[in-house]
Amino acid sequence: VLPPGPLTDALTQMYKTKACQADGILVGHTTSAAYHLSASGTGIYGDYVLVIERLLKDNSSVSISSATQIILTRPGGSLTLPDGPIKVDLGGHPLLTTGVSYLHFLRYIPKSTAYRAIDGLSTLTLDSNGNWNIANKNFSQIALPGFDRSALEPMITSWVAACK
Repeated sequence: VLPPGPLTDALTQMYKTKACQADGILVGHTTSAAYHLSASGTGIYGDYVLVIERLLKDNSSVSISSATQIILTRPGGSLTLPDGPIKVDLGGHPLLTTGVSYLHFLRYIPKSTAYRAIDGLSTLTLDSNGNWNIANKNFSQIALPGFDRSALEPMITSWVAACK
């Protein structure tokens, strides 16, 4: 857990900004994933079925308030190609695990009607103590003060209401 101070304040401000930038913010868990080779043939991405547990910000252009699940697209994954198996796990966008609760700050992809994380810090995981941790592996599951579930989710709702 990081102590209160400049870094914690900067990260809190960063998530407040993300709350206004996001097309949707939700808590959910994945039930399945399908991995694909990119159109250029140089990368792998995954389409995850994300069950919505709690919607903190609805998409103003295409509402998801009545949806029970969405498709979340993320870089990385694993495939078996003619030359053999390949796995790409990017630390900034780690592969999602079935059954784990995630908090996502999302952008809508109109062409596919799926969603993607705003950036590598836009996905948080819920730990067994009820704290939201940054999923980005470069942050090694850092727990931040005030990012427990009972405090962060209402805080995000107030940030969304204050967006201009």
